[in-house]
Amino acid sequence: MRRVHPAFILILVLAFQVCSAAQQAANVPDAPSASQKSGEQAPRDKVVAHRSIFFPNLATDRTPLTVGQKAELFVKNSVAPSAFLGAAAGAGIGQATNSPSGYGQGAEGYGKRFGALMATHATTEFVGTFVIPSIARQDPRYFIHGEGTFGQRLGHALSRVVVAPNDNGGYGFNWGGVIGPLAGETVANSYLPVHEQTGARTAERYGVEMAVKAGTNVMREFWPDIFKKLKPHN
Repeated sequence: MRRVHPAFILILVLAFQVCSAAQQAANVPDAPSASQKSGEQAPRDKVVAHRSIFFPNLATDRTPLTVGQKAELFVKNSVAPSAFLGAAAGAGIGQATNSPSGYGQGAEGYGKRFGALMATHATTEFVGTFVIPSIARQDPRYFIHGEGTFGQRLGHALSRVVVAPNDNGGYGFNWGGVIGPLAGETVANSYLPVHEQTGARTAERYGVEMAVKAGTNVMREFWPDIFKKLKPHN
């Protein structure tokens, strides 16, 4: 039996502490606004007007997703243009740094890196978008903040790494968003080179994946603004 590296155990302990803190923070009710005092609910999150092919999980309405719709979203996220571009960029960086070194160089090495990243992403989406949200009854979509200062929108995007909306309209710890990447990196040990299969390397890849997830949330938050600028005007 392969020994679990102490660093991996440390990551899990720290993750548990973050989970507990985030859960407590998510359960603290907001101070009622003027509209809420009059009986009207003022949602903290907003939706985009049109579906995005680049980021399929941008929410366009507040209707809770069915289990089937969460499965459909997992498939869309797995083959979205953002997934292909992310894997292509990651494979390019891996090629330049010869990581993982067991894949070698050339077209074959790049192809192995690209395929591994796509496979890991698909596993992450399967667990984080479909399985866990279906069990925990959470919404795996990203609801933009959409207004306020840059700092407020940035903070909203980063907070959604550990906070997620529930199907009943409340908020809770983002189980899918945290467990999904861990599952993806753990399963990746079945096809990555042997030296990548240690607890320390798994924890390191998981940390990188969570950082990438935070950066992707920032892109999602500002994607409607970016898309407006990119869209040609007649």
